[in-house]
Amino acid sequence: MGGYCGKILHADLTKKTIVFSLLDNDLISKFIGGRGINSKLVYEGLKPNTDPLGPENVLVFGAGPLVGTLAPAAGRYTVSAKSPLIGLFTDSNSGGHFGPELKFAGIDHVIITGRSDTPVYLYIQNNKAELRPAAHLWGLDTWETEDLIRSQLGDASIQVASIGPAGENQVRLACIINNKSHAAGRTGLGAVMGSKNLKAIAVRGSGTVEVAHMDKLKILTKEFSKKIKKEFSYTMMSEYGTQNFIMGTNVLGALVIRNWSQSADYDYYDKVNPIAVRKKHYVKRKGCFSCPIACGHICEVQEGPFAGERGGGLEHGVTTPFGIGCGISDTNSYIRFNNQCNRYGIDALEFGLMMGSVIEWFNNGLIDRSDTNGIELGWGDYNGVLKLLEATVNREGFGEILAMGSLKAAETIGGNALSYLNHIKGMNWGADDVRPFKGYLLSLATSTRGADHLRGMPTEEVFYSVIDPLKATSYDKASLVIHYQRINTLADAIGICKFVTKSLLQAIGIEDMLEFYNAVTGKGMNLADFIRAGDRIYDLERFMHAQEGITRQSDLPVGKWANEPIQNGPFKGESIDLERFNKLLDEYYQLRGWDVITGNPDPQSIL
Repeated sequence: MGGYCGKILHADLTKKTIVFSLLDNDLISKFIGGRGINSKLVYEGLKPNTDPLGPENVLVFGAGPLVGTLAPAAGRYTVSAKSPLIGLFTDSNSGGHFGPELKFAGIDHVIITGRSDTPVYLYIQNNKAELRPAAHLWGLDTWETEDLIRSQLGDASIQVASIGPAGENQVRLACIINNKSHAAGRTGLGAVMGSKNLKAIAVRGSGTVEVAHMDKLKILTKEFSKKIKKEFSYTMMSEYGTQNFIMGTNVLGALVIRNWSQSADYDYYDKVNPIAVRKKHYVKRKGCFSCPIACGHICEVQEGPFAGERGGGLEHGVTTPFGIGCGISDTNSYIRFNNQCNRYGIDALEFGLMMGSVIEWFNNGLIDRSDTNGIELGWGDYNGVLKLLEATVNREGFGEILAMGSLKAAETIGGNALSYLNHIKGMNWGADDVRPFKGYLLSLATSTRGADHLRGMPTEEVFYSVIDPLKATSYDKASLVIHYQRINTLADAIGICKFVTKSLLQAIGIEDMLEFYNAVTGKGMNLADFIRAGDRIYDLERFMHAQEGITRQSDLPVGKWANEPIQNGPFKGESIDLERFNKLLDEYYQLRGWDVITGNPDPQSIL
């Protein structure tokens, strides 16, 4: 079967059993693979109102049909479960080399259920798998874990997805790390692994992914690799990685500065912009499996207290929330913070955003040093944030409160602490100020994992607003958002990186994805069925949210961004008009075929 190994591995950690089953053709036809089949497998095994940190939660790893092939950037894998951070079904997506190795080992999806009574790791090798003791790994960070597993198994090519102390301690911001700098993050799924006493999954395969029409795939790959390198975004991504986004948001006046107190004119932009960071810190580029862009970079600190600190993945999700969002301009500390997050296995974006609110709580007297383990907090002070990071990972003192995530932490603190947050469905937002960009806002609002740009940020809206700002502030965005959500859903299903798709104004659109899919699988799927499969995935995810009580009201932004206008910059005075936004939601639901009153899909749409 082209593109598919045809196998699902099910590990029951309570019973210590491993069972293989065949990948059903009906699943493939309706949900394609990767994120799509993951979502369906979680739906089939998970009961509503399940404790995310209980043994009944279902954790699924999966790689789509293009993963491990020649197709451009076909190296992604998806992890899915019920999130301990937001209490809803969710998933995380990561690159690197773990996903392809899973396919080379002959596995499409791994289902993890139950809870081991002792720490274990799952070792998969060429259609075989076993649970191995991991007590000696417990307490190690993700870098140490990866190195030790490879050393003990005598194979430096083994791919490892593991948790660090944050996951072990069930910190609700914990993520899963592979290749030391690639994170399946934002949703706390590292804590789910920790709750199951699962330290890691290690994979080694010597097989290949069967391709139905190799000659066609080679032609497509050559053609689109050239197209990708001709796009404007190629140079920006390859030279600066995701930090290049800061240039655009700065020009647009859409930087989130000091927890939404400013959107333009950041005092230290000359120190933190991508050109300055590249000149000061970049050592070399690195890329994920089969990627023509190679947006990752190895960074190093040359001077100061963090001299010698070296690591990869200094992304927009670090520079913006930890840096600009907290008023921190020392880029040496960015690399230190990023490495610590990767080692501990905690989500840098989510933690950085939470710190913006925590600093405001401190500045406004909601908390003081007696609450924060004696730690002083203030804008621009990275020391306090780094100390709280350690406390949160180890659940020490105030870190015990922060380990629950910002929403529950604010509820615990009380007073008006909630008013300093900015979230949708319990997931923070603050990478970009979306108040001018009504399509971007709608995408975050209707994302099926909380406020998340990776579900379908309409890049076209943001990019072209430089030419015509009215295009940004227009509320006529429902169909545009659905189009971008389809691009991202289908990219996650087939297993390619969004950075080579039209989601980032790159070369590969929906029709092109279908052409790659048919070349690899030989299925000959038509465009209407391909799009319908993507919509079915999205409907299923929303349906699982509805089972947990999500309604139309849940699609509204909460916090400062919802209640305050932009204070400065080119969009000064722009705000979210809730009456107009609700009309936009009406149009979106109607186009999706969802109920306008509840915002939920027809159960028949997921069949």
